[in-house]
Amino acid sequence: MANTGDLSKAEYRVMEVLTSRPEQQEWTSLEVGDAIRETDPRTSYGSVFVSLERLTWKDYVERRFGEPEAKRHGRGRAYYRATSDGTRAYDNTKTASRPCSASPTQKPAFGAFGLDR
Repeated sequence: MANTGDLSKAEYRVMEVLTSRPEQQEWTSLEVGDAIRETDPRTSYGSVFVSLERLTWKDYVERRFGEPEAKRHGRGRAYYRATSDGTRAYDNTKTASRPCSASPTQKPAFGAFGLDR
């Protein structure tokens, strides 16, 4: 059963990339990292890899390994794709992150909290 917890900021960014191009079903961790770094160059590839692993544990992302490659010492490249649970969690987080509709000119009632100015 999938975890229903919220996505961290890093996980959100990874899910944003994985769901951004429906025509590209699978991504490598390097492709995900490159896509995130286009808008935020401070993002490390290590944080992308850790987020992909966490999302895999939550069943929000599926990982499959390609054919073994000699240049990778016999290991296959890992490919990631969002699951339907992951897409739903991303959509829910995106909806919950929308700014509230409170008036920006409203001032808090400091006296109500015992915080007189």
